[in-house]
Amino acid sequence: MHEHKTAEFQVTLCLAAESARRTPCRSGYRPNHKDPVSGAYFMGQFHFDGEIAAGETTSATVTVIASAEQVDTLSRVGTWTLWEGPHYIGYVTLNQ
Repeated sequence: MHEHKTAEFQVTLCLAAESARRTPCRSGYRPNHKDPVSGAYFMGQFHFDGEIAAGETTSATVTVIASAEQVDTLSRVGTWTLWEGPHYIGYVTLNQ
């Protein structure tokens, strides 16, 4: 069993124009986050002002709960995708 940890990142959140999501998101949004290397999913919650709709980007803080290895991967790779079930929603990029 993997030990999980909580990490907080400053990110740019982008909801793809071709996103399956049809309504805007507000702070507290919790899509599925996909590890860019292993393809495994992990938990995360976004915090930002206002709302964001498909095709828009915003600065946000994301708190993730993931294995220590996944957190290291996110820090190293710097970007990952977001999903709602089997539907692609967008991506996250770490602010350096």
